Amino acid sequence: GFGNDSHNIIEYLVMNDMEKHPSRAKMDDAMTRNTAGYTPILEGFSAWLRDSGIKIVASELMVYHAAHKYAGTIDLVGIKQNDPLSLVVIDVKTGGVFDEAAMQVSAYATALEYLTNDPVSEAWVLQLPRERPDKWDADKLYQVHKVESIPTYHEAFIDAMNLRERLKGEAWTT
Repeated sequence: GFGNDSHNIIEYLVMNDMEKHPSRAKMDDAMTRNTAGYTPILEGFSAWLRDSGIKIVASELMVYHAAHKYAGTIDLVGIKQNDPLSLVVIDVKTGGVFDEAAMQVSAYATALEYLTNDPVSEAWVLQLPRERPDKWDADKLYQVHKVESIPTYHEAFIDAMNLRERLKGEAWTT
């Protein structure tokens, strides 16, 4: 679907930027099916990469938190050029951004810290539009949502996991 194709396109752009020489097959496949549809994703991501001051160091990185028993795949891990010792975890969304996304990206950030012992200073959602914005308004090419508090939203993520488990069982004995 659109989201998966968008992630493939972004992964290609990131890997190319990192000089990893990725295969063009997935990107070409998506672009062949819907060139005009993916143009806002290409433009938005390229503009964000240019404007953000972030150097991407990993893409599609699987993480696992053994203590809390959850796993996921981080879309992008970057470093700020003015603070190269601190990581930024970035989740890319091509649709709406809801509060649940803050929990998700905070969980990824906490798992990455757990696995690597490297500090994650920020967790972001990069929202890219599905439709071409007004070409004269560069602010509409992308929007960055920064999580207010990684620990707070990670705690909410764990609470949601626990609630989900509780709701799987029977509440009543009779």
